[in-house]
Amino acid sequence: ARFQSTSSREALRPSAQNKEFGPLSDEKPGSTFSESGLAPVASVFDLGGNVGNLFYLYAAHMPFPDNLSWTVCELEGIAAAGQRLAQERGEQRLAFTTSMDELAKAQVLLLSGAMHYWEAPLPRILSQGRALPKQVLVNRSPVSDWPTGYVIQDVGTYFAACTIHNRAALKDGMAALGYRLREEWSCPDLRLDLPGWPERSVSAYSGFAWER
Repeated sequence: ARFQSTSSREALRPSAQNKEFGPLSDEKPGSTFSESGLAPVASVFDLGGNVGNLFYLYAAHMPFPDNLSWTVCELEGIAAAGQRLAQERGEQRLAFTTSMDELAKAQVLLLSGAMHYWEAPLPRILSQGRALPKQVLVNRSPVSDWPTGYVIQDVGTYFAACTIHNRAALKDGMAALGYRLREEWSCPDLRLDLPGWPERSVSAYSGFAWER
């Protein structure tokens, strides 16, 4: 299966102040990496990770091992741009793919600012793979207590279809796959306002850390 989308998302150069990813202090999985001993793991599958923004952000602050395999799954154009950037920087730990098949080789699945751009719920995506990763880290995505809904999001430079997943269904689905929710947090720097339906607006994005 290829990572496809009707969105014309742009390739964003890594920046510690990038609007999409926010400053390092707000990128909760970074601290989760350290707290859970994630840094020594051999492989990370970064779904929707642009040109490797999070890899470069964390590599500048955390002791990633030389044998780390960090694979970003992205749209074809963005993956190609990311590969060129990695070659320019001489970074051999970072690779790019458009195939979800590589997820079967990863110990950790990372989705930061990406889960809501998938229509299918995360548990369904995972269940279709050949193997389940040991850890799943989700950050900076809108979820709510309302039934799962779909909106068009104005990201600033483009419009994108966005899924607001139901929080309880997400947790139940992950539990059914054998995952234990280790931590959940709020991302108050990001919100999703729905004009005309203020009661369904998301006042703060969320993050989750699961393991099995």
